Amino acid sequence: MNQSAGPTTAGIRSRSCRRRNGTGWLIASREAFSRNNNGENDMSVEDNKRIVREFCNHFKTSNADGLIDGMTEDATWWVNGKPHLFPSAGTKTKTEAASMFRNMFTAYSNGLDMKVINLIGEGDSIAAEARSQATTKSGKIYENEYFILFKIHDGKIASVREYTDLMHVQETFG
Repeated sequence: MNQSAGPTTAGIRSRSCRRRNGTGWLIASREAFSRNNNGENDMSVEDNKRIVREFCNHFKTSNADGLIDGMTEDATWWVNGKPHLFPSAGTKTKTEAASMFRNMFTAYSNGLDMKVINLIGEGDSIAAEARSQATTKSGKIYENEYFILFKIHDGKIASVREYTDLMHVQETFG
C-alpha cells in the first residue's frame, strides 16, 4: 500500500494514515500499516529513533529488565573484537545479552550514563553515536565511545552491532 497517496505533514506519516480509494479518503490506524507489502517492518524512522533513545536510557538506571523487554525474542547483540581475547566480543543471544547486562550493572556504583550524541536512520536501521560515563564500585572512571547499529522489528530491538574500545573495557574492568 502506498501511504504517500494520502496527505502528510512535511513528508512525515502521522499516527493515522489516509489513502485514496477512488471515491474518497479511507482513514486507517497505524497498526493497519505495521507491515509493508514485503512483510517488513514499516515503522517510521522517527519511531525507530525514539525506540533506540528509550532503550539507551535503560543503561543509566541499570534497568536490565527494560533492556531485555525492549528486544525481540530472537535478538542478537554483536560486539567488535576477538572473542578469545575479549569475553564481551562476538555474537550473543538475547539470553546471553541479558546475563551480560546484569553482570555489567553490578560493576557500576550508579548506572552507565549512555548519552546518544547522534542518530541516523533508514528503514528499520538506526545508527547511533554514543558516549558513556560511569564510576565503578572500585572508584575507577569508565568513559567510552560507541558506534551502534540497531535493527528494529515490530517496535523492538532485533539486532545490535556495537563498535567500542574493548582495550579500555579491559583496562577498567580487567
